Amino acid sequence: MPADSRAIAAINADFFLFAPPGVPTNLHLEHGRVVAGPGGRPVFATDGAGRYVLDTIRAEGTITGRERALQLRAWNRPDSGRSGIVDGNWGVPLDSAIRRGVQRLDPSAVTGRGTEIAGRYVVRASTPADTLVHGDTLLLHLADGVPPLPPGDTVLLSLRLAGAAGIALREAVGGRPLLVADSAVTGDVDTEGNAGFRGLNPRSAVGMNRQGTRIWFAVIDGRRPGYSMGMTLRQTAELMRALGATRALNLDGGGSSALALRDPVAGRDQRETDEGARPRAPAVGGAPAGDLHDHVHHELHGREEAGANDPKGVHARRPRAAASTGNLHSSTAMNRTRSPGASTAGGSRRNSKSAAGDRPMSRHPPGPDSG
Repeated sequence: MPADSRAIAAINADFFLFAPPGVPTNLHLEHGRVVAGPGGRPVFATDGAGRYVLDTIRAEGTITGRERALQLRAWNRPDSGRSGIVDGNWGVPLDSAIRRGVQRLDPSAVTGRGTEIAGRYVVRASTPADTLVHGDTLLLHLADGVPPLPPGDTVLLSLRLAGAAGIALREAVGGRPLLVADSAVTGDVDTEGNAGFRGLNPRSAVGMNRQGTRIWFAVIDGRRPGYSMGMTLRQTAELMRALGATRALNLDGGGSSALALRDPVAGRDQRETDEGARPRAPAVGGAPAGDLHDHVHHELHGREEAGANDPKGVHARRPRAAASTGNLHSSTAMNRTRSPGASTAGGSRRNSKSAAGDRPMSRHPPGPDSG
């Protein structure tokens, strides 16, 4: 964790694509920038001022020209089935199949940035160089069968993130599936992915209480016969509910599972993880919220002898460093750590501080295997 971030806890987050390589499978917001757009899955997000949401976010907007208006349903998530926008935060060259339906939008009068794009743009025909853009220049990718806008036309563009219940989002990370909703285990824990994905694996998860005043990070060790076997999706959901979460989200697991805690006394990181050498990104971290002794971090260790559907296959280990985890920020910082055990960290939220990270570098796919 960056020393100047004030974060005292960080956990790995979303799954990743192979193509484009290293791109999170769902919405990733970093300091109000849409690094990767919504992908139709739940996200854990905050406005950076003490309000949180664990829900599905979508991109929606319109582009209006002289002849017609076009509905936009994608933002930094190029898809031949949906018309949308790619901006300078995307950073990945467009696939050749997408480039066939691309037009460049040169800024004329920009009135919105960050989690909302708004303004007046001039349509240009695309060139072979239009695979990446910088500054306020945008790329419009058209869904299959949608005719292009007339080059030279001046258009009005409005695009925003919707579904966050009025919260002005600043940080967000994705995962799948939703484990707990309204204090009940969801049916998705029995249907998401294949049997291997749903079975015993190292796990990472994030949960929140109904008031949004407490957040839990949990990492469950696994794949170590005789020491820890991991948890099923259902067991992970039961664990988060037992901790007090009324909503919880499964994060990337397997070799990606990692939890880091800053020692409030020594000022250095303690790390809990599964298998070590894999690069991990993005991550979500907690900034301190007042007295570091407000809350206690404790570890849970998965017992090998636990039955496949027994959520009690965990038992409390020794108490660890007292810690209070404050408001969250997302980061794409790399984390290469190794330490056994399964851990949870929780705390109240009162004030916020964000920290920057590197661009995503992982090559971990979002497919049926959990790592």
